[in-house]
Amino acid sequence: MKNKGLILIEILISITLFFIIIFPLLTFNQKLLLTNRKITLMEKEYKNYQSLRKQLVGQGYEKLRSHIGEYTWNRENCIDDSFLSRIVFPYEIDRNTEFSVEITPVNIVSKDKKYRYIGIKLRYKTDVKNFTSRFLTYGFEEYK
Repeated sequence: MKNKGLILIEILISITLFFIIIFPLLTFNQKLLLTNRKITLMEKEYKNYQSLRKQLVGQGYEKLRSHIGEYTWNRENCIDDSFLSRIVFPYEIDRNTEFSVEITPVNIVSKDKKYRYIGIKLRYKTDVKNFTSRFLTYGFEEYK
C-alpha cells in the first residue's frame, strides 16, 4: 500500500511538471505563428508594391506623359478604362488597399542640353504597411 501511494504521488508530480513545461511552449508557439503571419503579409504587400512600381515604369515614357496628373485606385473607384486598371498584382489585394500615383513632368536644363523626365510619386497604403516612393523615368525621344 505504501508503494502504491508513492507511485500516485510520482504520477501527480510528473503530470504537474508536464503542464508547467507545455503551457509556456504552446503560448510561445502561438506568438511565433502570429509574428510569422504578420511578416508574410508584409512581404506580400511589398511584392505587390514592387510589381506596381515596375509596371508603372514599364508603361513607357509616352504613355505616362499622356497621363500626367494624380490618380487614386481602390476597390470602390476601379474604372475599367483607366490605365491603372490593367495592372496585375502577384498576390490578391485587400479590400482596404489603396494606392495613388502622381505623374509630373520634370525638365532638367544644363548649359548645352535639356533632359525630359517623368516624375512618379507612388503611395501604396494597406492595413499592414504604407509604402511611399518617388522616382524618375525617361524616354529615348532623340533616338526615335
